[in-house]
Amino acid sequence: MTLLCFVRVKLQQGIVLLDKWLAIGGLTLSKQKTKITHIDQGFDFLGTTIHRFYTSDVKTKLVIKPSKKSIQTCRSKLRNLWVKGYGNPVLLTIRRLNSFIRGWVNYFRPYLSKEVFS
Repeated sequence: MTLLCFVRVKLQQGIVLLDKWLAIGGLTLSKQKTKITHIDQGFDFLGTTIHRFYTSDVKTKLVIKPSKKSIQTCRSKLRNLWVKGYGNPVLLTIRRLNSFIRGWVNYFRPYLSKEVFS
């Protein structure tokens, strides 16, 4: 058995144990959302995409940035706020937009978000 197969088997056993532990509290893991993947392939978690890049032979860089789905959802909400603002006072629409943007930016500030924010 290769090392990767051994690690995958251990991870699957860990998921089974975690599922049993969560069941004690009445919780379950979502079979659709739970998957085992290598960090080089990247994965989405809590609205972010986590991915590892190799910068040289030895050095690696972990990149955490807003996921494409999260960005699309943000744009959709901004569009809806803008459309709902038709006929309302301008300051009210601006206040609603600013409130949403401020919350979104504060959530994603710790991550690699400069490109998305611009």
